Amino acid sequence: MAVAILPLVAAAVIGFLLLDRGVMASFQDIAARERHQIEPTQRLRLLMWEAVGPLSEYMDQAGPSQSSAYRAVRRRIEAEFAAIHDAVRSDPELGTLVERARDDWTAADRIGVEVISVQRPPGDPRGAHLLETFQGRVAASVDKLGAVYDRLAADLRQDHDLAMLSDERSEWLASLAAALSALMIVIGVAIIGRV
Repeated sequence: MAVAILPLVAAAVIGFLLLDRGVMASFQDIAARERHQIEPTQRLRLLMWEAVGPLSEYMDQAGPSQSSAYRAVRRRIEAEFAAIHDAVRSDPELGTLVERARDDWTAADRIGVEVISVQRPPGDPRGAHLLETFQGRVAASVDKLGAVYDRLAADLRQDHDLAMLSDERSEWLASLAAALSALMIVIGVAIIGRV
């Protein structure tokens, strides 16, 4: 009985260690990186394009609601940049890309503040030029954040594939241990029957 049960116990212990340290830890790391790196990067990219709307409306209507809407989006963008910078600080290359994206956003924000600080008549060429420059800076920042997102997503996919491979290995090990245990039980019963 001990010989029959020993492979099953060994497989259970090894399987638990593989699942706990290899598979579950990997999936938890993947989920954390998804939550703290991937989602904020995407959210920031969308927020930056959202900032264009209030400025365009301000150019047409020049109301206080558009300037307050821009300021609200601006605060959210700054908070997201801080969160992403903290999330990628372990990778210098990604940190540099985030800093460059932030520099582009800072330049765009200066233009945005200039747009909402002066009330211009609709169709003003200076205002149109400022808005176009703002959109160009936002596009440059979003492109850099897109590169950050692509790199993070590629790393995440690779780690996910490795975690799935570890999961398959642990399942294979459990199946092997169950088969070995069943074989040992049959051999044990045969030996006991002969005795």
